[in-house]
Formats: sequence, C-alpha cells, structure tokens
Amino acid sequence: MTENAEKLDVGCVAREWWRDLAGIGTNRGRDRAAFAELRRGADPLDIAFVTAFGKLRLGLKARSDWALRKTAMIAHVLAHVREDDERPVAKALGPAKKDDDAVMSQSRFRRLLQARDEADLTRRLVRAVKMLKGRANVADLASAVWWWNDRTRRDWAFRYLDAEPPDSSRDAA
Repeated sequence: MTENAEKLDVGCVAREWWRDLAGIGTNRGRDRAAFAELRRGADPLDIAFVTAFGKLRLGLKARSDWALRKTAMIAHVLAHVREDDERPVAKALGPAKKDDDAVMSQSRFRRLLQARDEADLTRRLVRAVKMLKGRANVADLASAVWWWNDRTRRDWAFRYLDAEPPDSSRDAA
C-alpha cells in the first residue's frame, strides 16, 4: 500500500498527540502551558503559533488551508479535555437511561448539530466538553471536528439517543 492510499486516522493521531501533551505514559507531567495557550487561542492563526500545535499539524499532514483550520479547531477543543473517556461524546452527552436527564438538553444538542460554521462548532464543542466536566473521548472529538458533515451529525444524533447509527454500507446501496 502506498503512502497516498493510506487513510489518515485523525482520531488516533489526535489521541496520541493529546496523550503526549497530557504526559500520559511519560515520566513528565501535563504540559499545562501548552494546554493553556491552546485554550486561549482566539482563532486558528493564534493557535498556529503554539509550539504544541506543530506536532499535531505534522501528524495530521495538514498543509492546505482547510486542513490547517480543522487542525487548529481540534487542538483548541482537545485543550479543554482533562481526561480521555471511552464513550462516544454524543452518547456521554445524552441520557444514561431512558428516563434520566441528559448532560446536554435536547434543544442545546440540536443547536450543536446545526452548527455549520467552524467558529460556532468549536464554541459548542468546547461547551460540551465543559458540560462533561472535561472528560471526553479525544479520538471521537477530533474525528468529529475533522469530518463534521451530515453523516457525522446523523451518527451523533443516534448516539445521543443511545441508538446504533444506521449501517453506512447500506447507505451506499
């Protein structure tokens, strides 16, 4: 398989980058300064000058304007995560059981799904991470930011409602 044919696993790359900054699996501690700089970044240009961003940019092979903006969004959102969770983010935001209250209300979740511009999506995802008290699935968040489209929104809606998303292989038929 050639290098161009390989599919980039955004979630895996972002999780490794986040774990490195968080000091997980290393003898050094969390890089608080880098996380703080990434959280404070007002726009992609601010984030682009944070040293820690460069490692994520290289890992995601971000060269185009679109890829650089998406990478900056990922870095900014993940800087708010304090603990990696295995549950998909949408499922964590939804009700744990049928009669339970959701972490994020349905109306607020719908507004998240309706986010079409990058700034609005970033703001709403940061709010979601805060509602989860900083505990979110790093890979799931990164993939959602990178691929935010109708399919992502549909999958998140099903997961929020604790239902399995339709099989994408049937979508093609």
